[in-house]
Amino acid sequence: MTRQFFNQINYSSSNEDSEAELRVLSLSSADRVVCITGSGARTLDLLTAAPKKIVSVDFNPTQNHLLALKLAAYKTLDYADFLGFLGVRKSNQRLGLLPELLPLLPNDSEIWWRKHVKTIERGVLYCGTWEKLLRYMSKTTFLRQRKIDGLWNAKDLESQKEFWLQHWSGPFLKRFLRLLSNRFLWTRVIREPGAKLIPKDFDVGGYLSSCIEKMAFHSLIRENPYANLLFRGRYTGQCVLPLHLREENFEQLKRFADRVEIVSMPIDEFLNRSLEKFDAFSLSDFSSYAPPETYARIWESVLRSAAPKARFCERFFLVKLDQQESFGAFHRRIRSNKRLEEELAEIDHTCLYSFRAGFISED
Repeated sequence: MTRQFFNQINYSSSNEDSEAELRVLSLSSADRVVCITGSGARTLDLLTAAPKKIVSVDFNPTQNHLLALKLAAYKTLDYADFLGFLGVRKSNQRLGLLPELLPLLPNDSEIWWRKHVKTIERGVLYCGTWEKLLRYMSKTTFLRQRKIDGLWNAKDLESQKEFWLQHWSGPFLKRFLRLLSNRFLWTRVIREPGAKLIPKDFDVGGYLSSCIEKMAFHSLIRENPYANLLFRGRYTGQCVLPLHLREENFEQLKRFADRVEIVSMPIDEFLNRSLEKFDAFSLSDFSSYAPPETYARIWESVLRSAAPKARFCERFFLVKLDQQESFGAFHRRIRSNKRLEEELAEIDHTCLYSFRAGFISED
């Protein structure tokens, strides 16, 4: 079950707000960055800050195949073809563009994508397990289509809040999310291995309900890319796209695409092998998949490879870890900024995560 999960694309679009993360990491042109790949969106978002190097690491090679394809698309295509190729916009030219991209891929990625051309033909942006689930969810709410349209048509945030309280804050959403968060569905149908690490007394449905309500009170739903995926299953025409998909960043990403190095192995194994020191660590929510001993081992490898006062950003979704308990004896080197962490949780457009952020001291 776990082997299957980590040999398929599970995340293909953007499910983390990198604008919050960039505030923490404060990247410069001299910085060397380690980033967990996931869908590749965060790696590409961080590249908009033009650091010297980003090592994008994932022990799921298929996620790295996806990032390699996205990087090849930046290098080869113009902006309109790029959006069409990924699936942001409709296109019937994807397979016709593929011969330009394949020679730029590492051998293992080229072999993989030649076996999965149907995925490319459909557009890779929504090919992940979670993106498919979100699209299915959006279709199951067709009876509430007018209620979704009402959110999209709100003239301002206050109107949206009022509409939400009138039409969405009742029992429907809570019941739907509790059904969606059923552990049998996650472990047996979606086959999400991280579900086993969620505390049994954690009210997943209630937590998701509060997060989505916060999203409705945070910013305009029609402009929020994470809300677009949740309610529509795709980015609509009114959506403010994630950083790496915006036209104003396209030429810079094309120019700096070669600054990304892709590594397929566990992050602690890579860091323990590497002779480099890194200035910033974008760790995503790796606690969702790391049992306590693995979690501590990864942090030990981060400390070992951190340059003086290296910055870090870590997210927590459904698995919330206490700093001292989870870090063990070395927790004093990890200088978390509580004020900043609270600020990030407030500005984060996904409204799903809590944060651990700050810098690593030398002793």
